[in-house]
Amino acid sequence: MILDLAGRGAMGEVYKAYDRRLDCNVALKLLRVGATGSRATEARVRLLDEGKKLARVSHPNVVAVRDADEIDGCVFLSMEFVEGQTLAGWLAEQPRSWSEVRSVFVAAGRGLEAAHRAGVVHRDFKPQNVMIGGDGRVRIMDFGLAELSSKDAEVGEALGALDGVVSDQTVALTRTGMLVGTPYYMAPEQFLGQTDARSDQFSFCVALYHALYGEWPFPVPVASLAVLREAVLAGRLREPPHGTQVPQRLRRALMRGLEPDRSRRFPSMADLLQALGDEGARPYRRVATVVALVVVAVAGAVALRLSVGRPPWP
Repeated sequence: MILDLAGRGAMGEVYKAYDRRLDCNVALKLLRVGATGSRATEARVRLLDEGKKLARVSHPNVVAVRDADEIDGCVFLSMEFVEGQTLAGWLAEQPRSWSEVRSVFVAAGRGLEAAHRAGVVHRDFKPQNVMIGGDGRVRIMDFGLAELSSKDAEVGEALGALDGVVSDQTVALTRTGMLVGTPYYMAPEQFLGQTDARSDQFSFCVALYHALYGEWPFPVPVASLAVLREAVLAGRLREPPHGTQVPQRLRRALMRGLEPDRSRRFPSMADLLQALGDEGARPYRRVATVVALVVVAVAGAVALRLSVGRPPWP
């Protein structure tokens, strides 16, 4: 049962609804496809496929997708409804220490990492797409869902319509309904119609940089979107403001995550989170280290016994 319109974005509308089977409120997202004919069919198939992938992502830092289906040519997702505020609202509420900011972003980063492991790329990471629930848990929401495989000309046309106004809103291609991104947070390759998991890493670092320093890593505001695009593609980063309390190791991690050449960024979100100081980013490395030490110790004991002419075991 539909209760209310909860939000509207570039890819569709989100409604608050009541699920009688689950006896709880859910968020229903109706995904818009702007294409027609065979392109519309292809877009719906891809949206549905990736929606089903996302439904398989089970992680405390990702809004749970309970179902993905199609009715009368319209793809919809049934998702967990989160009562709380966005990360953007949390940041604006009051001044936050660098350690508080890092903690919240690391939690969001774990959600991105889980999605990437499932083969899902967000494509529009920004504080407005992260929820902090009433329980304090951080959850990523509003995945773009559509893989962007459009021509440079199409992307340029969509962004060109915004030239002169650098928008903080998500941009979608009108003909295909495919997501482009949000200009402030877009990786260089997104301006060229390309995207992968490392694009999420770039957007994450833009958002974290702004949250930590109160400034954008690139010259914003600018005269036009074309100026921003040129600065991002050239990797023209600002120096962080003087006198901040942010540790140098965080700045170094951000600089690598903001590399214009994606091959020079971190191999994965897990590697970025580890560089940010997340001890849980690579737990298996600690386990592997302990196992290696045990193996070395046993081998040493065996070698010692053999050297004195005794059998290796009692």
